[in-house]
Order: sequence, then structure tokens, then C-alpha cells
Amino acid sequence: MTHNYNLSVGGLTTPFFSFECSTVLKGTAIVFVIFGHRGLIDCAGSWGVLIFLVLSGYGIFKSTQQKGLDGFWHNRVIGVFVPYVLFSVFQLGLSIVKGEAFGVENVFCTVTGLDFGFNLDPTMWYISYIFACYAIFYVAWHFYWQRGAVSFVVVLLAFFVLMAIVGLTNSVWHRGSASWAYFWAFPAGVLLAMREERLAANGGSFAIFLFVGLSALVAVMLLYGTQHGSLNLFVYSAAGAVLVMLAVKILMDGPLAGVIAKTLRPVGEASYAMYLNEGFLIRLDACIPFVMGPVLTLVLSFSFAMAWDWIVSDRVTGWLKGKWQ
Repeated sequence: MTHNYNLSVGGLTTPFFSFECSTVLKGTAIVFVIFGHRGLIDCAGSWGVLIFLVLSGYGIFKSTQQKGLDGFWHNRVIGVFVPYVLFSVFQLGLSIVKGEAFGVENVFCTVTGLDFGFNLDPTMWYISYIFACYAIFYVAWHFYWQRGAVSFVVVLLAFFVLMAIVGLTNSVWHRGSASWAYFWAFPAGVLLAMREERLAANGGSFAIFLFVGLSALVAVMLLYGTQHGSLNLFVYSAAGAVLVMLAVKILMDGPLAGVIAKTLRPVGEASYAMYLNEGFLIRLDACIPFVMGPVLTLVLSFSFAMAWDWIVSDRVTGWLKGKWQ
């Protein structure tokens, strides 16, 4: 079901991210990640990562609000970690066949999803990052029920500020990941899920989101293609992600929702598998006599993801879900 802005009073109905809107946003995010990594759109990969993190925070709060912490790690391990491990083993096997040199530390970090600069696929720093987000939320949620929403928010934000500090040291996630710039996104999704009903009741909420969207557009236009220092990168990536999310939300609440959903829903459903394979496809440039462009990379990533999920990932995770029940 599509939920619409109530333009007559300037209010915002809920949920902010319906299931359909979230799926379309995931599809949009992975397109930006691939186009950003292929150099088509300046630093667009950071927009995609931020969108994924906001959606994760939003979805986890909604899910935990309904079901509590029952199955919390079960769902994360089977839905996120197991598919990652399966594809990592596949990548390691191909690296061995290709005769690539790597050490025990590379194998360990690659299989476990850690980074420390040793993961054979540098784009996989996100795996350990998102599990750190899950762990913070899990701890903070206990404060929610024991001491209330204020304690929950304080603990959540304190830990994510710590995440930013750790990211700045480049000790856990490599420098190229710019992990420090993403600390705000997951808690922003959580806070949006917490407060969306109040936002909907606020008669000026649409005006606020319009102002935020226009501000984000101006920031992206001013900083596009510039040398991204620390502050520039933070502002540019945040503004781009906010702009894309608001634009997709407005489009999904309008008459073009059906067309957009039909186009991007399949990509959104395959987005995680596409994220897992896009770094691998980019590495293939060294093995083939040409460089795949952004569109070809996107098409191959989607096709590979669909085949991989159908042949391998869905079967293994389905079996594990049956065993773990």
C-alpha cells in the first residue's frame, strides 16, 4: 500500500518508508553504489551506503518494536552474514585458481567480514560496520525498556559518536571506506521510525522536508566534482543521500509509483547480492581485455545476483531457517 503526503494540511502520513518504498530505495542505492564505484557519478557510492544504513535503522526499529528482540541475531546472521560468507568463499576459491597471493590474515578477515585493511574485497568493510550497528542497537534497546526512550537515544547516539571516532582512526575500517562519515545514518533511521507519527501530526512537516530537500540539492550542486576533504565529503555524502531519499519518497507517493516500483523493485530485491558481487566484478577488469562500463557492470551484477541467489544463497539460507526454527 502506498502512503501519501497530505498536502492539504502539509502533514506527513506514515509509515515514512513503506515496504514498497524501501525496496525501491534499495534498488536506487545499489545503482548509485555501482555508478559511484565506476566513476560515473561523483562519490555516489557514499549516497548508496548511507541510504542502506538509514533503511536498516528504520527497519530494525520497526521490527523490534513489533516483535521485541526475539530472533534478532537469528535474522541478522542468516539474512546478512551467511550470504556474505557464501560469496566470500566463492571469491577466495577464484583467487586461489587465479594464483593470487594472500596470507592467513586475508583469509580470516575475508571470511569473517572484518576489515583492518586485510579483506580481499575492500568494499566489504560494510559487513563489519553494519554488525557493529546491530550490536549498538541491541545494547541500546535494553535501555529502552528498562529506563525509557531518552536513555535509549542517549546510549544509541553516544555509541555512534564513538563509531565516528573509531572511523577517523582508520584502525578498524580502511581509509578508503571513509567510515567516519556514515555514523549518523543508522541512528537517523532509528529516530525517524521512533518519531514518524509525531512528524505526521505536525502540520508543518511537509514544509520542513521540502526545506531539507532543497538545502540538500544546493549542497550537492555546490560540492559536486570538488576535492572532497573531510568536511566536504561529510556534507556532500549526507546531502546526496537525503536528497535521493526524499525524491524517491515523493515519487513513490505520486502517480508514477507503479512504474517506478515495477522498474526498481527487482533491483531492490537483489540489492544485497548485487552489493556482494559488484566489487568482485570490478576486480575482473584486470583479467579481461576491456573495462566494463557502469551500465554493463550494473546489468551483470543484477544478472549474477539473481542466478547466485536462486542457485546458492536462497537454498542455503532457506535450509538454515528451517533448521534454526
